[in-house]
Amino acid sequence: MENPANNSKHADSTGDCAICLERIQRKKTLKCQHSFCSECIDSVFRLKPACPICNTFYGVYTGTQPQGTMTVTHSFLKLPGFENCGSIVIQYNFPGGIQGAEHPNPGVRYSSTSRTAYLPDCAEGQKVLRLLRKAFNRRLTFTVGRSATTGLNNVITWNDIHHKTSINGGPESFGYPDPAYLFRVQEELRLKGMPLKLDNVKVDRKKRNGLRNPKNCLSVHHKDEVMRHEAVLASRPWPSIVRHCRVRAISFGCHDN
Repeated sequence: MENPANNSKHADSTGDCAICLERIQRKKTLKCQHSFCSECIDSVFRLKPACPICNTFYGVYTGTQPQGTMTVTHSFLKLPGFENCGSIVIQYNFPGGIQGAEHPNPGVRYSSTSRTAYLPDCAEGQKVLRLLRKAFNRRLTFTVGRSATTGLNNVITWNDIHHKTSINGGPESFGYPDPAYLFRVQEELRLKGMPLKLDNVKVDRKKRNGLRNPKNCLSVHHKDEVMRHEAVLASRPWPSIVRHCRVRAISFGCHDN
């Protein structure tokens, strides 16, 4: 089966617009050196300010998440597969409200909701936490729409950033063990415009309640699988796919529950 991403690269190199697949009209070239019809790329940027081919962002990408809170606590609870460290517990809370102009049905109410998610309290888990904070502050973690799980409309749903909402049960139950999860979610966050290289953040040990912060808290039998996954991520460009003027980001089974 032909890869649409390859079609996009081919279209750009032959003078065709990778969005409309026609000859480029009123050519606009981005700093990443990819070119499109001016009207086509302007329409894409109104949805997401990123190159449809290489996902280079231009400006800050913000979402339509309603007003809510993100609370983080640290626990001695050990997650399956990360038995050498504690855990990070993230609590999201959203009151009910009225949809705004950026939502599917302005003026229609949406109900309140709360979600709990878990990360291992190791260096990589803390990095993911910092990225999740940035995503939340940019209103990218949730949106208002139709729940893929319940089929209900006008509800607060996840917005393509995969969270572990169960402690155990594995990927099928949105839980642990899942050795490659921390790397997958970082790729999802990158597609939302989050910088993966963050400055080191000093952690207040008193606030951490003395919890250990090992550099690598993976169980021994999971390390080989993670190393294989890292090699795969390093070898793939992970471009966004454009078809019929719509941007499709790579997804890893995000859920609404």
